[in-house]
Amino acid sequence: ELDLTKASTFRDLSKPMGALDPSSEEAARARFDDWDEEESGAPPFNHGSHYSTSAHALHYLVRLEPYTSFHCALQSGRLDLPDRQFHSIAESWESSSGGANTSDVKELIPEFFYNPEFLRNVNNIDLGTRQDGQPVGDVVLPPWAKGDAAEFVRQNRAALESDYVSAHLHEWIDLVFGYKQRGKAAEEACNAFYYLTYEGAVDVTRLEEGPIREAVVAQITNFGQTPRQLLSKPHPPRTTNPWPNVMTHPEFLHQAAAVNVGSSVGEVLFYGDRFIAYTSNACPLPPTGEVCIVPHLGRPGAAAVLQTDTRRKNAVLERLHDGSVSAMATSPTGCTLATGGDDGVVRVWDVSEPQWWNYPMRPLVSGGPSLTGHSERVTCLSVSQMHGVCVSGCAGGRVVAWDTKRGAALHVLLCGGGV
Repeated sequence: ELDLTKASTFRDLSKPMGALDPSSEEAARARFDDWDEEESGAPPFNHGSHYSTSAHALHYLVRLEPYTSFHCALQSGRLDLPDRQFHSIAESWESSSGGANTSDVKELIPEFFYNPEFLRNVNNIDLGTRQDGQPVGDVVLPPWAKGDAAEFVRQNRAALESDYVSAHLHEWIDLVFGYKQRGKAAEEACNAFYYLTYEGAVDVTRLEEGPIREAVVAQITNFGQTPRQLLSKPHPPRTTNPWPNVMTHPEFLHQAAAVNVGSSVGEVLFYGDRFIAYTSNACPLPPTGEVCIVPHLGRPGAAAVLQTDTRRKNAVLERLHDGSVSAMATSPTGCTLATGGDDGVVRVWDVSEPQWWNYPMRPLVSGGPSLTGHSERVTCLSVSQMHGVCVSGCAGGRVVAWDTKRGAALHVLLCGGGV
């Protein structure tokens, strides 16, 4: 099992990847000290390779398109050798953190914290067979992941939010974005990289056309770029649990006025310094929550727009679905409305106009509002106007992520039971 309460579970966030192993750090510091700047024409550095390059990202993402094609383009039109492919979490960690390969100093990519698909060979790409006879397919996970890529990502996210990382993440920020990125502080932290990886190190436009300029451009394009330095002073540590906990500080609890919504309460939302309670079938409309939508009990396929406080009916939205409306959701901005029905259909609407319920409903999806991917009643919805995504779940256990601009399914997740 992975124990996120132990400091020994984590890497030392105050050191770059190339200095985690004592022998690697010693070699990196010796490289810096022994470098002849006058003869080479370049300032000294600890690490000749970089922690963030396009090749590293494609190494991790080779199992997913379009990165498979990008990977092949980088390898002269073919896949890299099987023994050099991303095959095992343990091997990758040992390579980048151990002392055996001082040129491998790569960091993780964001997908490690949100996308398990890059660890599965879902496209059945022929990545070959290693010299030890092992075929390269799905990435070999550590034992604590229990063979489940989703569990591996979940645990990574839990680690990222752990007390240890919260207490030390500022040290990593200092290395990558902060005051230890350059200068004397970088030298002391064994964090100096080849000068061309830094922003502003050379003005390519001033170089004459020819081999030297081509080499500089190739170095910058393919061999890593250090992010722009954002901070010149140490980043403060993250403050953990900054807000009072009512379980340990009950004095922060106080009695509020009782609210009677006339039915079972589905949710309570805060708007500024006040809260509004909604019935279990109500869909509040941002930004004030003073208006909500509920399925119309007397008219199948219809929904009523109500004043939240008085329950006064503003309008009735007819023929939203064939059968009862079973789920509704709005985007955080209140400009997009998603509805689901007993018919298994999801529909997404543009509700950006003020008092839009007084006008004919406008589908957000071009060519019509219907998204058909469920065979049973839609039970829950979530929609984001900013990202153009709607996620729906049904009683049959199917969850579908939709592209609301194109009206196409992006991803389908099958659950064991109803959602």
